Amino acid sequence: MEYTIQELSRLSGVTTRALRWYDKIGLLTPSGRTEGNYRLYGPAEVDRLQDILYYRALGVELARIRACLDDPSFDRLSTLRGHLAALEGERDRLQRLIDSGRETIRTQERDEMMSDEKKFEAFKRQALEEYGRTYEAESRKTYGDSEVDQMLSRFKGASQERYAQWERLGAEILEKLSAAVAAGEVWYAVGTDTGGSIRQPASFCGVVGMKPTYGAVSRYGVVAFGSSLDQVGPFGRTVADVALAMNALTAGGRDPMDSTSQDVNLDFLEHLDDPVEGRCVGYMPALIEATGITHEVREAMQAAMDAFEAAGATLKEVELPHIDAAISAYYVIGPCEAFSNLARFDGVRYGYQEPNCATLASQSSLSRAHGFGAEAKRRQLLGAYLLSSGIYDEYYVHALEARTLITQDYKKAFDQVDALLMPAAPRTAFHFGEMSDPTQMYLSDMFTISSNIAGNGSISVPVGLGHDSGMPVSAQLQTPAFHDRTLITFAHALEKAAGALPVAPRFAGKGGYLA
Repeated sequence: MEYTIQELSRLSGVTTRALRWYDKIGLLTPSGRTEGNYRLYGPAEVDRLQDILYYRALGVELARIRACLDDPSFDRLSTLRGHLAALEGERDRLQRLIDSGRETIRTQERDEMMSDEKKFEAFKRQALEEYGRTYEAESRKTYGDSEVDQMLSRFKGASQERYAQWERLGAEILEKLSAAVAAGEVWYAVGTDTGGSIRQPASFCGVVGMKPTYGAVSRYGVVAFGSSLDQVGPFGRTVADVALAMNALTAGGRDPMDSTSQDVNLDFLEHLDDPVEGRCVGYMPALIEATGITHEVREAMQAAMDAFEAAGATLKEVELPHIDAAISAYYVIGPCEAFSNLARFDGVRYGYQEPNCATLASQSSLSRAHGFGAEAKRRQLLGAYLLSSGIYDEYYVHALEARTLITQDYKKAFDQVDALLMPAAPRTAFHFGEMSDPTQMYLSDMFTISSNIAGNGSISVPVGLGHDSGMPVSAQLQTPAFHDRTLITFAHALEKAAGALPVAPRFAGKGGYLA
């Protein structure tokens, strides 16, 4: 007797979808018969399906099932014994994991004893001081007292801080990535930039950080903060490294899983060494002289302008009349989009799930309360307020209008110049706890946010060390949307003029230095 797939489904209780899958991978029908448009299954296939269900119930993988069924010497009993032996090994592995988990819990309990903020700060400071003493002692032993004294005198300890970022800003994940690139631990890293989260850490650590044009790199797989602002981009020791990383990030073309993705079929290394002679670089005196910018950043900007002039480029003063509204627009649009995007992390479908909750409501509220950090909560609360009835038209609509004006300002500026030059950050990296006011932290994005608002490509390039702080200072370049290859050309020209930053002896020989 022969059965259609629907009849076999009713007979076995297996869905037609599963049967078609078994058939497609050759697990069910080694040589089935087809009549018209229908596949027919005989007694041999029914017996084979019973064996499949038997081993699936035992948890045997499909690949092993097929190997067993296709083996002429197939013996159900010996196969079962082999599977039971594998299960014994799995049980032992799970037991080791459980024991490891118990030790982790004990460690966490010890860590919780240090949760008091003052105790933790004291512990951290002690650890940092101990690290500094150990680093200096090892350096003196390896390189000699005179060389280490000369290095400390010249760089004021900046080299150690630059690469390890132990005592300065660097706690966030993107600061850690940029520090890892600076230390030579990796040759490039990838992050997301919503308002400067690639360019500022790169500036603080003295590496190159690029935010490509919105849509140039797929965002599929990224946990969205602000969907219209987020963009994936690379960190690298040099502009050439960043160009090579961009080739890899865009090689797949348009990603069907990201509706904002565009087909950017370019070789970013092709025009890397093109001269900038005869091309025009725009600058805005109001930004260079803005309140809050340090003297050493102003000096670095002047040095960058001089470098472009020496390379034959023309400098032209331009205006972005509405750029002052960029921070205000960002801190309306960003929290509103964050409130929408992060609503899915409710402890049911995504993210952290609070254990031992009696009701669904308590599980959702506690999961969000304990799963999100202070800044994520702050922005979601702000977004919820800004999207509420009566407030939406007053703030969110006006923020979108400001975004349009800023985008138009950029278009008018790029009609006059090929690239824009501005600071990447108002100051060099600051110490932990030095800037505890969230509002002051937000203002540090004053030079980077406008690029995300307009969707243009931008890049931060280190141009030296500050005379006072001894820390890296970077300039930022911006080009029109989808002119990222031009952006890399200008960045490489500036990099060649600025030269390589000093390298701490501990990290010498890691590669990625300018010739």
